[in-house]
Amino acid sequence: MSLKNIRSNIAAEAGYHPDSSSDDLVYLNNQINQIAYEVYTAQDLVGSLFEIIAFFTDFTEKLISTPWYVGEIRAGKYYDTPRTITLRDIRPRFGTDGWTVQLFDFREVGTSTFAISNTEYSTLTFSLPEGEVETEDIIITIVGETPVASQVEEQIVLIAGQNSVSSANNWIGAPKVIEKNRTNLFDITITNINSLELGIIPNGELRSLYAIWQVQDDSLISILTTNSMEILYKEKYRQLVNDYDEFLNGRYDEVIIWKFLDEYWSKQDGKKDLAEGAALKWMSKLAGVNKNKSKGKKIELQTVPNKFYGLFDSTYYRAGKSGYN
Repeated sequence: MSLKNIRSNIAAEAGYHPDSSSDDLVYLNNQINQIAYEVYTAQDLVGSLFEIIAFFTDFTEKLISTPWYVGEIRAGKYYDTPRTITLRDIRPRFGTDGWTVQLFDFREVGTSTFAISNTEYSTLTFSLPEGEVETEDIIITIVGETPVASQVEEQIVLIAGQNSVSSANNWIGAPKVIEKNRTNLFDITITNINSLELGIIPNGELRSLYAIWQVQDDSLISILTTNSMEILYKEKYRQLVNDYDEFLNGRYDEVIIWKFLDEYWSKQDGKKDLAEGAALKWMSKLAGVNKNKSKGKKIELQTVPNKFYGLFDSTYYRAGKSGYN
């Protein structure tokens, strides 16, 4: 079911007129997105988890930058090994009680406007795909450090009909902010003076922003592994903007509709019974989707190494383990 159909179902029950009232249209779209976001962030819904192969942007420091559409990482491992990597908070490294650095950890160390480090003092060029142009001007704001100032703000304009534009300033490292004023037709690629691609501002997003992760690993496995990792992640929530946009392939449309009506009727005099009925509806619909999708599947993440890995390793037997326990 599309955004348009969700909106129509709600309008019929709540007395709104999105087809004839622009105010009703904007209000309903905003409320639908707010409710969808609340449902989305409450749990890992069916259809919100995906896998990706991520390559190290700095293999020495074991740094990985995840694309804009990655919301939260749920699990990670080296691509060609079965050994698990523990997701851990960044704070234990700064503890005071003994040696607190845990090996073979995977932790988020921050965010950056660039996917990779930029070691040049460089102007930045913002380019559309080859041969493509926009129909409206795009204002791009950059905030960061230059060789002569610790913080500078610069605005440049990618003019309609123009394929690229460059900054006037040279920037040190990754600026704090790279942002455009609106969504647009095409992704915008960011490059430095050596034409090295540093990042992308997706056409449906306003900022270039990457999460930076680090693997703490001093084990032998780091010598044997490739330069990539396999990551299980929750996709970033995407706003329902166009009439035919869908929320998680339409699985949760009735949840959104009934949750809207629950909140709407709970604010109306004499509608308590309707609100309670709507609450039961959306909660049962939510449970139903999750239950149906999980039938016949073992969905728990494995949190210990595969017991058969290393089965024929002599050190495994010296530890008194057979692998069949």
